[in-house]
Amino acid sequence: MRNLSFALLLFLTACVSHNADELLPAKWKFMTGDNPEFADPSLDDSKWDTIVPGTTWEQQGLPDYDGFAWYRASFIVPSSLRRDAEKYGGLILHLGRIDDADETYLNGSLLGSTGRMPPSYECKYDTPREYLIPAERILWGKKNLVAVRVFDTGGGGGIYSEPIALM
Repeated sequence: MRNLSFALLLFLTACVSHNADELLPAKWKFMTGDNPEFADPSLDDSKWDTIVPGTTWEQQGLPDYDGFAWYRASFIVPSSLRRDAEKYGGLILHLGRIDDADETYLNGSLLGSTGRMPPSYECKYDTPREYLIPAERILWGKKNLVAVRVFDTGGGGGIYSEPIALM
């Protein structure tokens, strides 16, 4: 009986991960510069460039850019995942590694950060980003927005490694 319960738990976890990891788009909206309004879900980002997270921005047309930039992606989490997300403590947003520091927002509210922005700058370019999204912060069956504020001082910048996934 215990083996059956464990197998069922593994199966359910795999189902939640399999379905949730396909929710984020392959291309995200991207804007250089810094403005706290960029975290606002109601902001019109239709004229922003697009970028593929997981590859530095230098490799995607900004070879000499250092400083602040923002990434934004909209996604919908089906209500069918809610029960399992509540049972297992939420979903995890994987953002790979980010050069150098980030602040990550969900629906306009800070979700987490790694490193520190100026003036108390602290580089954490080699730290994988994983942020827990509690189930109560998700807009189930509706559009959610993740916005990532990035600061880079030189070399490759931005969200530069994988996985980029919601699990």
